[in-house]
Amino acid sequence: MQRYIVIRLFHAVLALIGVSIIVFTLVRVAGSPLDALLPFNATEEDRARVETLWGFDRPLYEQYLRFVWNALRLDFGDSIKFQGQTAMGLIGEALPASLQLAGFALLFSVLMAVPIGVVSAIWKGSLIDMAGKIVALLGQSLPPFWLGIVLI
Repeated sequence: MQRYIVIRLFHAVLALIGVSIIVFTLVRVAGSPLDALLPFNATEEDRARVETLWGFDRPLYEQYLRFVWNALRLDFGDSIKFQGQTAMGLIGEALPASLQLAGFALLFSVLMAVPIGVVSAIWKGSLIDMAGKIVALLGQSLPPFWLGIVLI
């Protein structure tokens, strides 16, 4: 059992490393971060100054190691959109509302799923059972962002 847990933890660490490489690469592939940090009419001196300030002039492996180190310390830096606020501070402000929404969604889904499951189990093979299966299939397969827009 201990061997299984160690192997699973090793796989989890590998997955986290893979995800961090993918995220880091996608941010760089999407374009230069300087384009988001600077206005369109910025001079080359401004670009060089901000590039040095944010560390974009360093080699990619150094940028990646710094990215991982900051992520491990939960230091996501300053918000670009909301000047003077940290990204972690903004996450902390939104966390209570997000937890409340997730808790309500969980409660709502349990209050719907349990009765539908019980009724489907009692009248197995009936029209009610088929309707319950269709509702369950749609609930699992419809994209949440689309379903949310339709329900609005």
